[in-house]
Amino acid sequence: YVEVAGDTMTGNLNVNGTISADDELKIESASSFGRIEIGGASGAFIDLKSPFSDDYDGRVHCDGNSLYLTTNSDIPVLLKHSNAEKMRTTSTGISVTGKITVAAGGSSTFDNVIEIRDDTNDTRILFNRTDTGSNAWLGIPSWDSDAFKIYGPTANGTEPAANYTNQGWSLYGGGSVVLATTSTGISVTGSVDFGNWTITESGGSLYFATGGTNKMK
Repeated sequence: YVEVAGDTMTGNLNVNGTISADDELKIESASSFGRIEIGGASGAFIDLKSPFSDDYDGRVHCDGNSLYLTTNSDIPVLLKHSNAEKMRTTSTGISVTGKITVAAGGSSTFDNVIEIRDDTNDTRILFNRTDTGSNAWLGIPSWDSDAFKIYGPTANGTEPAANYTNQGWSLYGGGSVVLATTSTGISVTGSVDFGNWTITESGGSLYFATGGTNKMK
């Protein structure tokens, strides 16, 4: 047994109950890993709390199926690199400082809505409607690597372009559609500016103007 403070014990220490340490509990190994092993019938957790708090502020919890980092109140979990914040949890999701990189040959999916793919054959961002199964995407697909493309919505985000439906994309300005794709081309609402010249459609006619004055109809 350990008789006085400062004694060293060789072997195992089995405790039924609670170990209380004032200030510091240090575990070191000169030849291998210093380690703490915690287990129970339902898993294990470590509580981190303010002094004299009745409950935890943060918890590291494993139930045998998942590993959790949990906060008990509205405080964020931060991930830092070189002491600089890179990711923070919020009440509605996460906030990332920097960029998200998808490893070559892999993909990342965000809440089954946005999928980012990056491999040698397919580099795209896919936007998925989980309620209808329709998709839209932008990027460089595996079947045509010569150009950057925008497609959607469609029934299947992995189909070749020839199988896509006629639904198109719309660009908005001030809350209204100003440019839209159609099955035969594009549709413009408003004027088209070419430097000093402006082309406007009105009453079924095209007006060509410069300096605010119509020059040709």
